[in-house]
Amino acid sequence: MSELEPTDSNKTRGTQTIGLFGRIQRKLQYATLLWVYLPFLRLRYTIERRQLRSVRKVRIRALVVLMYELRLRKYPTLLPTDDETVDDMLFVAAAELCDQGTPSDVDAAFIASHRSELDTLIQLANEIPACKALRVTYYELQILTTALIAQAAIHPTPYVAALEKLGVQRAPISVKDLYKIDKGLVRRIRSIRDEIESARAIRFDIPLDVWGPALSIGSTLFLVSGYLYNAYVLGSFGIQVNHYFGLTDYVAASIENIRFAAFATIGPLIGALSGSVRLSRMSSSELRRETRINTPFYYIFAATFAFGAAFFFIADREHFFDAALILSIILAIEVSPAIAKHFRNPIPISLAAAVLIIYASTLALGAMKAVYMTEKLLDDPKGSQKVRVIMDEKAPVNANSLVFLSANSSYYFFVDRTSRAGVVLPKDLVKAVIHSNAQIDH
Repeated sequence: MSELEPTDSNKTRGTQTIGLFGRIQRKLQYATLLWVYLPFLRLRYTIERRQLRSVRKVRIRALVVLMYELRLRKYPTLLPTDDETVDDMLFVAAAELCDQGTPSDVDAAFIASHRSELDTLIQLANEIPACKALRVTYYELQILTTALIAQAAIHPTPYVAALEKLGVQRAPISVKDLYKIDKGLVRRIRSIRDEIESARAIRFDIPLDVWGPALSIGSTLFLVSGYLYNAYVLGSFGIQVNHYFGLTDYVAASIENIRFAAFATIGPLIGALSGSVRLSRMSSSELRRETRINTPFYYIFAATFAFGAAFFFIADREHFFDAALILSIILAIEVSPAIAKHFRNPIPISLAAAVLIIYASTLALGAMKAVYMTEKLLDDPKGSQKVRVIMDEKAPVNANSLVFLSANSSYYFFVDRTSRAGVVLPKDLVKAVIHSNAQIDH
């Protein structure tokens, strides 16, 4: 055997070396497939799936905008969910305009019974340039979808033929254009909704010829309020107001309480007006959602103040009147719609009823609080008054035994601490009235 010829042991080692390199190569190929190609394919699949999802979202939004454009022209005061029949007709018309056929979730009998209205909508869409532009966008998005699925543009497609039928030149859409198109569609939806909401919003127009009667009614209301307030407060201590008051005195003697009652109605009135306008701009589904969300909080709020009013009535009567004032607002919210539903135009009646309820409740609670605080002062001989008077020497009573109630243009009204009887003194018997640290001479 020649020395150059490989021995059996050398052949064996060569074969083992080749086998080792083969196994290493296979393992490298497997690792490359596992760690490089598969993640790449998975990433590519994810990107394609997201692209298709984005195209589908924009395509559906274009269909929605087409429905909004038709709604704006044909039903300018109806929002989605206001009328299910209108919603279904717009959906079917938009689907037929974009060659989507009959929607499967709309009953065929419904389509047959509303065929004339659907044809009218389709004819209207053919006359509106915005609707035509939306159909072009929809077809181009369908072509993009086909291209993404097939990884190559397929020509011709039914949508290319549809574009040719519309008589427009193609404006191909790429994936990079989707964001810009989507934002434009969203802005258009908001713009149309604003137009519809503005058209259906409540407007409170007050004619000029109403101001005269309104001022007369307001003046009468203030006069009656002044009479009732003074009659209750002074009458609680035996003073008959009709013996000492002129017409102007009724308002002047209780102007602070009337002012507070009037201001107490302004906040709820403004809130009611703005709330009515806001609710009138909502669709039926939005109103239902608003009611479902806010109703629990409303009842919790009402129950809290009802419990608080009951608690303060027992434990601290002075603060009861504040809680009761909030309850009067809740009462007005509940009662005024029940009153207004019997009238042809319920909204103004409901607002007027709420204003009167809050105003009357505030005035009544103010009168009751004034009587309660006076009685509390009578029960506490050491209690200090916010208002003190200095009497003339000719006065038949001692000023220290009197608790101040009210005053008008001719008289001062007091309560005697001992007898709890009302005392009326002409103004010429009172030299000065001291409010806290401020002195007012007469």
